[in-house]
Amino acid sequence: EKTRSLHVEEIKQKYQSLGKKPYVIYNGGTSSVGSLGYVDGALELFNQIENTEISDVFVPGGNGGLATGMIFGAGALDIPFHINVISVEHEKDKLYEIISNLIVEIEDLTNIKLKYSLDEIMTIYGDYRGEGWSCDTVESVNTIYNLARAEGIFLEKVYTSKAFFGMKDLLEKKIIKCNGACYLHSGGFSSLFNQF
Repeated sequence: EKTRSLHVEEIKQKYQSLGKKPYVIYNGGTSSVGSLGYVDGALELFNQIENTEISDVFVPGGNGGLATGMIFGAGALDIPFHINVISVEHEKDKLYEIISNLIVEIEDLTNIKLKYSLDEIMTIYGDYRGEGWSCDTVESVNTIYNLARAEGIFLEKVYTSKAFFGMKDLLEKKIIKCNGACYLHSGGFSSLFNQF
């Protein structure tokens, strides 16, 4: 994270030295306001799965914004599904702290206090992050190729492939037993063009 922030700061200063006024969205856009889009995503998913058996939703956990929005949304909806966060960057405790702080910010922003603990709404898995952000693993690279060949679904190295592999591994090993699972594919499409 520190390296990424330094790089962003260098680019910002470069443009400022050219007389430009760059607008920087720090930390991957992670903020309480940014997380609200995924609160709405939880509501949209809830409405789409009304007549299906989806008990678990899997999301990547990088800077925590996407995961926090889905967690807050699921909590506000009385937990229609459990959120499984696959960390792709931070150790479990650090990501838990980030999410906890963002939840408090969203509660303050919306004036809605969740009546459930985070542990009732979500579980964080930290075994799939490898060396962290932007560092692929053998499993994540294999997942990219295998899913593209089998289903025509494209993942990228930094974020989505680690989370998808984590979901697949947890389900295959029956660490998570569920009635139905949903993976939130969060994009990363710009990475597809320069990752191999």
